[in-house]
Amino acid sequence: MLRLRKGSVILLVCMALMSGLLTGCFGSSKETNEVKNSASPTTAASNESGTTRSLSGELRVVTFMEDEWGDQMRAAIADYNAAQPEVKIELESMPYANYAEALKAQMIGGISADLMLAEPAMVSAFEGADGILALDDYLNQPNPYSDSGKAWKDDFISPFLDTSRNAAGQAKLVPWSLVWVGMFYNKDAYAKAGIETPPVTWNEFLTVSEKLKNAGYLPFYTAIKNNDAQTWWMFQTMLNAMFRVKTEQINLRHADGWTYKFDDPDSNNGETYTVDELYVAFKKGLIDPAKSPEYRKAVELILQMKPYFNDNLLTADGSELLSKFISQNAVQKYDGTFSFPSTDSELAKLKDEGKADRVFQWDVVNFPTITTENYEGLTAGGLNPLSGLRNGWVISQKSDNRELALDFLQFLTSPGEVNKLYELKRESKDNSLQPDASAIEGITYPAEAKKVDAALRYAEMPIYGFGLPPVFDTGKDFEEFHSQWQGLWSEALTVDEFLQKRSASNLAALERNLKQFQDQVDQAFIDSHLK
Repeated sequence: MLRLRKGSVILLVCMALMSGLLTGCFGSSKETNEVKNSASPTTAASNESGTTRSLSGELRVVTFMEDEWGDQMRAAIADYNAAQPEVKIELESMPYANYAEALKAQMIGGISADLMLAEPAMVSAFEGADGILALDDYLNQPNPYSDSGKAWKDDFISPFLDTSRNAAGQAKLVPWSLVWVGMFYNKDAYAKAGIETPPVTWNEFLTVSEKLKNAGYLPFYTAIKNNDAQTWWMFQTMLNAMFRVKTEQINLRHADGWTYKFDDPDSNNGETYTVDELYVAFKKGLIDPAKSPEYRKAVELILQMKPYFNDNLLTADGSELLSKFISQNAVQKYDGTFSFPSTDSELAKLKDEGKADRVFQWDVVNFPTITTENYEGLTAGGLNPLSGLRNGWVISQKSDNRELALDFLQFLTSPGEVNKLYELKRESKDNSLQPDASAIEGITYPAEAKKVDAALRYAEMPIYGFGLPPVFDTGKDFEEFHSQWQGLWSEALTVDEFLQKRSASNLAALERNLKQFQDQVDQAFIDSHLK
């Protein structure tokens, strides 16, 4: 019997949507890194494990984040060359637009770089081209450049290595940086509306929004389009929390001895849902929108926000969100760490233009959680922070320089080197915020950096993937969701009609996934649970 241990193909497939949604944030940051002598080592690299292995050869490394990591990557290469002087590394930068497609074509043609920066969503496309190397054997061994004494995999913050595994449970993406999404709020508007602290619960959030509205502010500006995920994020995090109580009923193909403990985030390490498990859960009605009370309740709750949204939400565009927040036309938004620099820079621009009276103080908090007051069945904790893996590194399956790529990747992700790179990254910054946290354990951030609370509070295996709407693919299911979501908000669809249409779309998507990943599906498992 085929045993999938235990990756989430749904996560990798669905991350494609978020990647596209945040293209401008991930691929073309306006941040600059004016680093002095970035071609020289920050300090001489040392092989902390004491190994004296010497390597030689040429290595190609490609990224799409020159603005954010170019100087630091050149510094890391210089550091590495202090330890491995006979290795020549060529660093290439490609534009984010069509990055995944271009790399996939290169993989098919056998001409891709040896080591590549990638987003989780790109992994499934690269796998389809038989393009990237499974790294489990190496991750289970100590990193020769780390002094932690642990297996390489244990140098990464849990659970981001496990949640990036493919459907066969293989680790092909080595985590690099993380992203957090939460509620931005205008502190000045809060004060004028008599609000002393940001809301913690959903009911408090509704009360705060009402106060803001009564004070003449628009609480939220949103667009029911595929370039604005605010309503999806609210909806998806609610579903994740509500479905958490069903974890043991869904995760049937678990490791021996596994027990779900909702208040222990580490209890799910190594456990994620497989395609066949999700199909079984759907057919049993556990996650079927038409049959699940959790799904219906999440829809009813999210619709409570309608009085606090802009009237033109169906014709508005996601590109307007930042300008609406900066102009104080809306005083709250659900956004990510990737928006920290642009928010600060736009406010600084107002000050430089002599418009200091339009500058305001802002802050961020985790999105307010639902409680048992909102749904009595919420017995396995409230909302987790919406945080996840932003990007990572993959090694070409067809590379002739795998050993070099692996060695440099181990060096690059060693805690000591990453700390140096983050220190260098901050050296010339006047922005006190930390826009992209490391996925590596033990990294120190500046004392003045405004921190976000990205730590998981509850053990959770998302059904739909990080930060995405409740879809099982980013093609037809998403297209249908978008149409159905607009129908719900325009009241062209009743709640019942929306749930029925979602049910049909989800089932069709799951059946497509079973066919697409048929070599990884255990039909006997499905038959035994649905007979």
